[in-house]
Formats: sequence, structure tokens, C-alpha cells
Amino acid sequence: AMYSIAIINYASIIFPTLLDYSKIISVLIITLLFAATMRGSKFISTINSIMTVILIISVFIFIVFGISKVQSGYFSEENFFRNGFSGFISAIAIMGWACQGTTMGPVAVSAVTKKAKKNIPLGILLVTILLAVVYFAMSYVAAGVLPIEEVSNKNLSLVAKEIFPYWIFVIFIIGGAVFAIATSMITAVTMVRYPILKVAEDGWLPKICKKTTVSGYPWVVYLIFYIVSIIPILLGFSLDVIVSLVMIPYMITNIYCNLACIRIINQYPKQWENSILHMPKILMDIICVLAAFSALIVCYNLFILLDKY
Repeated sequence: AMYSIAIINYASIIFPTLLDYSKIISVLIITLLFAATMRGSKFISTINSIMTVILIISVFIFIVFGISKVQSGYFSEENFFRNGFSGFISAIAIMGWACQGTTMGPVAVSAVTKKAKKNIPLGILLVTILLAVVYFAMSYVAAGVLPIEEVSNKNLSLVAKEIFPYWIFVIFIIGGAVFAIATSMITAVTMVRYPILKVAEDGWLPKICKKTTVSGYPWVVYLIFYIVSIIPILLGFSLDVIVSLVMIPYMITNIYCNLACIRIINQYPKQWENSILHMPKILMDIICVLAAFSALIVCYNLFILLDKY
């Protein structure tokens, strides 16, 4: 729901009439994506790869065009740190959800990945570093081309319109903004399949969740997620509310998982010794505790923001 609404918000910049039919189009986007999952992970990955190539080109153009137009004085203005600490945490929550494909995505498809123990950790590391560099460059342009009062709480279209000729602006909105959200949406849907099905097979979910088609497609799992996805749209929830409703339980789960990792390492010392991620236990404990504490801070601030709505 969150992704489909965001896609409409960006696409409506070029096609304003889309806002008049936002609910219908949002549901249609979700429906088409879930229908595409019936073709299997390889089909979805191909679509995602094509979009990603176009996205990378669009982002590169945005950085190249914009970096020469940055006014460094804008970073020292009084209002630069808008909404204080809670606003900063809210931004982290949104970014954390948008970037989960760098970690949860690869892990979720480990069952069908070649040399998963080697390739998945390596892929997570390289993609995370690359993504950090790209987001830094984009943020530098996004916050430095225009005064903070003009760009605060606005999407990238405002800056893009300032730095691009109109025809490149249109390409950037579709190939950059819309495809960025679409690829994240595809990743989110793809990574549902194998973990949830495995949880069901292990007996943690009702037996009906194990039902699949002849080709192995978990139609019950995807049907449940499809219904859950369209409910917020049909109820008219705003993007901010949807983000909080998704991220709060996600952060609570995150807290539990990080703390549980400490216990798992103690229970399976031999497996930990052979792990590709092996490190001194005290260092691992510190990382898990800090991660859990960070998730707790995000969760608390999201509760505060949700209360405002």
C-alpha cells in the first residue's frame, strides 16, 4: 500500500489526473504485481533488473546535473534540521524500510541462490556500501540546490524541475522516482514467498498457509498479503500512517530478533565458529544490543508521530 501510494504521488506530477483515481490505480498496481509473482522469481527478477538499470542511469544523471548547482550556504541555515530529533528518526524509519531490500531481500531468496553462504553476505556488503554513497550524493543535491524552506517535506521533483530541462525531468520522474519505488515494491513482495512458506511448513502458521499450486506457487500466502496490502488503501490511510503501522511492528520484531541472536550464538557455538560472519562474541553482543536499542528509539518516535494523526 505504501509503495503504490508513493508511485501515484510521483506519477501524478506528470499526469495530475491520476490523483482523481488514486485508490483504483493503487489497487491495480498491487494487483498487477501480485499477478506477476505467479510467473516465478526469475520473471520478477528480470523485470526488477531492467527497472534497476534505468533507475541507476536516472540517479546518475540527477547527481551529475545537480551537484554543480548546490549552494553550500543552505546547509548552515537555522531550519536545516527540521522537526528536530523525532523528524530525524521518522526519516530513518522510512529510509530503513525503503532500503530493507539490501538485506532482507537477498536473505529471503537464499533458498534459490547459488553459493548462498558466500554470495549473499558479500552482496549485502557491497550493495549497502554502494547505496550509502549514492544516497549521500542524492541527499547532497536534494538539500543543497534550493533553500530548505522550499524543499522540506517535499519530494525530489521540486529539485529535479530546477536542475533539468523539462524532457529530462519527465524521464527522471518515471525512470528515477517511480522505478525506485517500484523496485523496492517488487523486492518487498518477492521476499515474502520463501520465508513465510517455510514458517508455515514448520508448523508456526495454520496448515492452509502451506497450500501451493502444482508449480509450487504459495497462493494462500500471497492472497493474504494481497488483502492486507489493499485494506489501507480502501480505508483511505495516509502515507505517514501506513509507514507507522508497518514500521512499529517491524521494529518490535527487529528488537526481538537482535536480542535473540545473542541467545542463538550461545546455543550453537560450533555453528557460530564456522559462520562466515564469525567475530569475537563480545563484538557481536555489542552490535546486537545497539541494533535493538536503535530499533527501540525508532519504534518510540513512530508511536509519537502516529499519535499526531
